[in-house]
Amino acid sequence: MSTRHLRYFFRPKSIAVIGASARHENLGSVVLRNLIDSGYEGELFVVNQRGYTRVQRKPCVAKVRHLPKVPDVAIICTPPTTVPRLVRQLGRFGVKAVMILMGGLSRTQSRSGRPLKDSVYAMAERYGVRVLGPNSLGILVPGHKMNASYAHLDVKAGNVAYVGQSGIMGSAMIDWAHGRGIGFSHFLTLGDAVDVEITDIIDYLAGDPNTKTILLHLERISSAAGFISAVRAASRSKLVLAVKSGRVAASQDPPVVAPPGVVSADQVYDAVFHRAGVLRVTSTDEMFDALATLSSAKRLRGDRLAIISNGVGPSVLATDGLVLNGGRLAKLSQETIKRIAQILPAFWTRRNPIDLSAAADEVRYGRVMEIVAADPGVDALLVMYAPTQAASPLSVARAVADVAKKIDRQVLASWIGLTSVRESRELLDREGVPQFFTPDKAVRAFMHMVHNREHQEVLLETPPALTDKTSLDRVRVPRIIDRVKKERRNLLHVREVREMLKAFDVPFVDTLFAEKIDDLCAAAETVGYPVALKLLHTANTRPFWYQAIGNRPWRGIILALENETRLRAAAARLAERASRIYRDGRSLGYAVQSMRSGMGYIQLNVAITRDAVFGPLLLFGEGGPPTSIMSDRRIGLPPLNIALARDLVRGARVYSLIKTFGERTDALVDELCKVLVHLSQLVVDNPEIEGLEINPLLMNRDGLLALDAMCRLGEPRASVIHAYPEDLREEATTRSGRRVTLRPIRGEDEPAHAAFARRLSPDSIRFRFFHHRTSIGHTEMARLTQIDYDREMAFIATEQTDEGAQTLAVVRTWTDADNIACEFAIIVRDDLKGEGLGSLLLRKMIAYSRQRGTLLMTGTVLPENQPMLRLASKFEFQSRYNTREGVTEVWLRLNEPANDWQRGRIRIPGHDYIEDDDEDDAD
Repeated sequence: MSTRHLRYFFRPKSIAVIGASARHENLGSVVLRNLIDSGYEGELFVVNQRGYTRVQRKPCVAKVRHLPKVPDVAIICTPPTTVPRLVRQLGRFGVKAVMILMGGLSRTQSRSGRPLKDSVYAMAERYGVRVLGPNSLGILVPGHKMNASYAHLDVKAGNVAYVGQSGIMGSAMIDWAHGRGIGFSHFLTLGDAVDVEITDIIDYLAGDPNTKTILLHLERISSAAGFISAVRAASRSKLVLAVKSGRVAASQDPPVVAPPGVVSADQVYDAVFHRAGVLRVTSTDEMFDALATLSSAKRLRGDRLAIISNGVGPSVLATDGLVLNGGRLAKLSQETIKRIAQILPAFWTRRNPIDLSAAADEVRYGRVMEIVAADPGVDALLVMYAPTQAASPLSVARAVADVAKKIDRQVLASWIGLTSVRESRELLDREGVPQFFTPDKAVRAFMHMVHNREHQEVLLETPPALTDKTSLDRVRVPRIIDRVKKERRNLLHVREVREMLKAFDVPFVDTLFAEKIDDLCAAAETVGYPVALKLLHTANTRPFWYQAIGNRPWRGIILALENETRLRAAAARLAERASRIYRDGRSLGYAVQSMRSGMGYIQLNVAITRDAVFGPLLLFGEGGPPTSIMSDRRIGLPPLNIALARDLVRGARVYSLIKTFGERTDALVDELCKVLVHLSQLVVDNPEIEGLEINPLLMNRDGLLALDAMCRLGEPRASVIHAYPEDLREEATTRSGRRVTLRPIRGEDEPAHAAFARRLSPDSIRFRFFHHRTSIGHTEMARLTQIDYDREMAFIATEQTDEGAQTLAVVRTWTDADNIACEFAIIVRDDLKGEGLGSLLLRKMIAYSRQRGTLLMTGTVLPENQPMLRLASKFEFQSRYNTREGVTEVWLRLNEPANDWQRGRIRIPGHDYIEDDDEDDAD
């Protein structure tokens, strides 16, 4: 992922259109005409070999090398066979950004037999050219008066960015948005994306102050790790909505195979979007409905909705939609009911939904809205109107809009009908009241708000500390895996799986193993009757999902054996049947377990599987037979913390059964979440694990117990989300002899970090944030502790005390998407200054940044912060006083640039920022 040269696409000072001609319908001519009609203020050139001197009054040359200057971006609108040659010519000429609008390059082959798009990529790589497309609609940036596309309409300026992959769908989206009055900061489609990918664009838009919302229309994701990293960073500061098409096999080319143990690959995308902070919608219409509500300035307080209408019918439809989508009707207080009763007829229902009756006018609507909005049990209002003779739709809409401005609750509206309410809808749109054609669409939009709020809370929830994580035996599992590999197996025996799970603190029923019948009987006496007996064979050691559900392998289990006689007979029966069923492989003996007697058990299933795109996945749901398991599957992406694991559990249908344990529910859920976190750590530590299944994992009031498990190995595959970098932990000693731990920060550190912040003096806070602050709220503190280690790093110095671990100091860096430069900040607790903590942390951060290949470390220091300036000087930072900003800028070269582009990207304070060597930028 890289934002290299992307600014040329979005803010070019000059554009060359290659292929525009005198023909009105010519693709290049359409693009040129759109640029002119949009009022583009930069220079425009045309390249056409047919000998034109001017096209649409713009200068035209026959060859790229004849252009009067190097354009910031070139737009290729010529046949596929000409494109690779043109990219080569443009690269030689010094052009750094090329858009290819023509399609067909993936289906047209060069003389060497490879697709032309591969030739384009080779030329772009050779000359350092960024390529958008082929098969792109183009780019529209209305704020800069640029329509560099073949779109049939221009778009108005706004704060929404749209990024799609299909040019035709992009054209349809423009038409759709035009009809709904939605404006854009940026609008583009990527097409075949031979070079510029969606992750690059998301990174660029995340740093754009004019973009508040990002709309994504996805058909496929090629770079899973880059996508998740980019969108997680963007969703921290912007609303991100996504439509994913190609959800079923019939619309996929080629069809996408679901990972083992998952019904549909589309479920994986649900999990990915959920983890990344993206709100997923199923259609473009739903996307715009969600956009209308989620872009509202008013913050949603909760999920309790009050419904107000002038008739019963619309209220019933809205209530059905609300409840069926998991929403809640607000319960009106007695004070609210009493006040409304003074306005409405005596026969009103005295509950929510509130029927104003068909005689309701604008005054009644306004007064009831004000009363309901004052009820502390109401979080939002849905106001509906169906045309009647009592009041005009427009007067009621105006009253609703006026009240909506005054109250602090979110208001949604649905004016039902078409002919009579068109003008009213336009008024509501102008006044910023989200309005919807039907009650069910309004309710669905409200539920998007609820889900977005809940999900953001989960992402920012402080995970409780895993105090016993040190109990994990993380050394034993690699030894087990190495032993299996040496035996050239990929399926682990039950004994090995049990050993692996016990090493990661997963409670497993006591199990004894025996190869001979006499040893088996002795083992049964040890565990105590009644017992369960399982025949172990190389053919029944794989998770069930590696077999078709209708052809599930025989598991070789007999339960409730009460004495030795029955045990011997059962063992003989199992051995005889195995000899008939299993033609290949060999017997591994028997496993015997004490039966779990008593009532109140719930069967759970916990598993690890692997997706072709997104790598290792953690699965949770109901246990038992395959049909039960596959119908209740929740998917998580490792690594997990306790908060994410809890969200995974609460989303499963089996959670409704877990809640029947009453006051024991929270403790049992905590124990279950610990198992999920440990399993996610297991697959992070051991990426060779391709599949693992614990089925069943029993839960009752006393706790959890795994009865059976299977595991399969494969080629190593790392998690797409950067795991906590445990290897960066180290011990150190301060000048006074204090022993401290230097390690990366994590979400569980939020309470200690908040306590650290409370002990900072006003001057320390001002030196760090450049202004006075009295406190740091939970949301910001969560973002400071729950970081993406691929993009930023924070090392803390901690000390273990009787009250727990305390944070003593922190150093933090933010690295750009191209890994060119990082900006650092450091702060030490006031009572510990002079201990050398700043030196310890800064030395560690410099070493870390050098190791990851970052070229430059920069910082900004207030002139009166002399201790920080002395620390920077100690580490050989250079410095310069910025007279305009009134700050001292410091910088340290970490690594030498690998190429001219990297060299041009380094910004040294006090020097001009020259991204490329062309003379336009030097000016």
